[in-house]
Amino acid sequence: MARRLLVPLAAAALVLGAAGCGPDEPEPRKTDLIDLSGDDPSDGGGAEPSDGGGGEPSDGGGGEPVNAAPDIPAPDPADFPGMDENTEQGAISALRYYVAVSVWANQTGDDSKFSSLEADSCNSCENFYADIEKMREFNQYWEEVSIEELSYWKSESDEFGHEVTYQYVLPPHSRPDLETGEPVDVPAIEYIVVAGMTWDGGKWLVSDLAAKWGEDVIE
Repeated sequence: MARRLLVPLAAAALVLGAAGCGPDEPEPRKTDLIDLSGDDPSDGGGAEPSDGGGGEPSDGGGGEPVNAAPDIPAPDPADFPGMDENTEQGAISALRYYVAVSVWANQTGDDSKFSSLEADSCNSCENFYADIEKMREFNQYWEEVSIEELSYWKSESDEFGHEVTYQYVLPPHSRPDLETGEPVDVPAIEYIVVAGMTWDGGKWLVSDLAAKWGEDVIE
């Protein structure tokens, strides 16, 4: 039987709502909610990332595409301290790295890194980056965009090592229409990702995943 996340997206949204407490409402505990709004956000976590390699996406033909896969270095694990440690912070850093890889994959068409970051049991994971295959057909990808982190926190879980919720924003950018391949401008998009993280083989793996942005939900 597949493991299920204890914190559904609706509940995650309620927790996010609690972060903007009114004068008569309690502030969230620092141990439950880590607010990064005052930090200097970067491409998924920090300094100049190193080139993680990756395959060259295939050419979909046609003229010079507007958003052809740019030469963007892959996120550097070193920018996500502790992700290789069996700790609460390690699980959080590992999910932040996973999300950074997903954004990079949508910008380059290279989805080869996911297999080493996911448990075999994560049937929902591929839904998070299902559009990449379609974008490869057009050889059109997301415009380079940086993750703006808002908050992340951990919930107790009997099924996973840790259950982590991550809230972030992608600023306005261009991405291809999946029907035509034509670039379209999209506004800033807020994402909420809830993941069951499992420590296995000396690293954290995403074992279950649910995500929400705008009106779209995948689980």
